[in-house]
Amino acid sequence: MNPTNQSLSLSSQSGIEQSLYLENNHPIFRKMFKHLDLDGFFNAAFTCKQWLGYAQNSGVWGKMRLMRLQFRFYQAAIKGQLQVHYQLDSNNKGHTSWVNALAFQGDLLVSGSWDKNIKIWKKNENGVFECIQTLDRANKGHTSFVIALAFQGDLLVSGSGDKTIKIWKQDENGVFECIQALDQTNMGHTGSVIALAFQGDLLVSGSDDRTIKIWKKDENGVFEFIQTLDQANNGHTGLVIALAFQGDLLVSGSGDKTIKIWKRDENGVFECIQTLDQDNKGHTGFVNALAFQGDLLVSGSGDSTIKIWKKNENGVFECIQTLDQANKGHTHSVESLAFQGDLLVSGSGDKTIKIWKRDENGVFECIQTLNQDNNGHTSFVSALAFRGDPLVSGSWDNTIKIWKPAEPKTLKGKRDIETETPNKKKKA
Repeated sequence: MNPTNQSLSLSSQSGIEQSLYLENNHPIFRKMFKHLDLDGFFNAAFTCKQWLGYAQNSGVWGKMRLMRLQFRFYQAAIKGQLQVHYQLDSNNKGHTSWVNALAFQGDLLVSGSWDKNIKIWKKNENGVFECIQTLDRANKGHTSFVIALAFQGDLLVSGSGDKTIKIWKQDENGVFECIQALDQTNMGHTGSVIALAFQGDLLVSGSDDRTIKIWKKDENGVFEFIQTLDQANNGHTGLVIALAFQGDLLVSGSGDKTIKIWKRDENGVFECIQTLDQDNKGHTGFVNALAFQGDLLVSGSGDSTIKIWKKNENGVFECIQTLDQANKGHTHSVESLAFQGDLLVSGSGDKTIKIWKRDENGVFECIQTLNQDNNGHTSFVSALAFRGDPLVSGSWDNTIKIWKPAEPKTLKGKRDIETETPNKKKKA
């Protein structure tokens, strides 16, 4: 009997029998939960206190809840049922200029803007994001536009037109404080910091000074400079706009219209191992955005196209599809990319957001366009971020929009896994 069938037979037993099974066969129980589908997990978790406790303590509940939200978003996107839930703007303590960057960490949403500020948002009791803190010059923030954000654990990192990288950390009261600034005094950039990416204890930054800087966190939690990637080591000849990691590979996109693939050698030094350009079906405009999903690399460009890249049997990236106007793509520069499961989302200078679905043959198709007809943005869509079923978009229209399914549904006759949490325990 496989674990899934085993769980079905167990669900008909009494709570006492199930408790004994949990106590005596915990490893099997754990495997069983791993193989349950969403509805099966939901039913099993509420069968008795011990099972609900397992879901809570193991972290399984949170993962399944997120999967449920993602599945809801997926269904709504396929049916063309996504809509603006609400927006964050200057009327609710939002930004007063272009929104350039977005990032999620747990229950926090963070945004960076041309107004030089970083906003920290948290959901209130009604599930609506509220601004709980503004990081500005008054608390050692940036003196120019904020264009890049990244999280690593409890650290928030920001990049700015003031040529600095700021490292922020939450104190015991949940307030972010600047704990370090990376600038020219410690081998930092000589131009605006446009892109940021984390991999383990490494922080990587890209700039309009045409370089990539590699930083490493020491045993005291302080970031130190360790390497510069520039033209001297086959780096970019234009500003570095986008960065992304996949395992030991670093990928960078540039104003020189190329994508560089970098690999870290046994000494921890990054070397360029491949350049994706027009000679191998690459972009003809600035490479503005990069995203990984499994074995796929996706790039967005000022040439209005999205390129899908995949490694061949020799480990070399090849372009396997181009998403352009011929297949309902964008009519202006592609500024931002994000993945939600097998859904790809793109934001553009044409003021729209496109939802793309990968079919059974691995081909991406546009299944919905979010524009002004459904209360979308009125300017460039410069940033995208996902967390469960809300898609969050930032724009040069100075707003952040929260997109959700038009008609959320619950499991009929059952508690809703999206709102119920293990902390709301009820007696079996």
